[in-house]
Amino acid sequence: MINIALSKGRIANNFIDILVEKRLIDEKPDIDRKLLFRYPNMSVMIARSCDLPVILDSNIANMAVIGSDVIEESCPNKYTELMDLGTGKCTFVLASLPNISLESIKVIATKYPNIAKRYLDELKIQCEVIKMNGCLELYPNIGLSDGIIDLVETGSTLKANGLIKLKSFDPISTRIITTKDNSSNDEIIRLIKRIKNTNNC
Repeated sequence: MINIALSKGRIANNFIDILVEKRLIDEKPDIDRKLLFRYPNMSVMIARSCDLPVILDSNIANMAVIGSDVIEESCPNKYTELMDLGTGKCTFVLASLPNISLESIKVIATKYPNIAKRYLDELKIQCEVIKMNGCLELYPNIGLSDGIIDLVETGSTLKANGLIKLKSFDPISTRIITTKDNSSNDEIIRLIKRIKNTNNC
């Protein structure tokens, strides 16, 4: 029995579609309200992405489907990556108002303080990093920060709020991960091969 934990939202929806496409489950369940589904050979649970490392570490799930941004922010190098699904693609960017240069940045707002500090160190920028939980594009406009570091998919929200990209960093996508203890689990290996197989059989 394989226990799979999925990040709630688009990641869960996309992965459930894969399970149906690969005929690992018969039909797509209603995941808007129900959070746990049991099948003959697997169970699928849906939780907030920030909780998935705890679920993995507790051995409640033995693999998780999660955005690589969560891994890089909270637990880099802790888990074994089984597969990059290539979905949910976006990029970390440093953005600000057009009149702000990299050299003049003193305060950065971000949902990802650990990742932001690593990027700023790479750029040799010394500034204050403040942890905010959303609506980051607002903060340069009201003077709370000089810039932001955030995930960007199309850049339309930046543009709508008068921000421009000053620097792009690592690409992010959806990954399947497991604990190091589970990395040689035969059931998990067979499941990953089935997902990778281009034939639906």
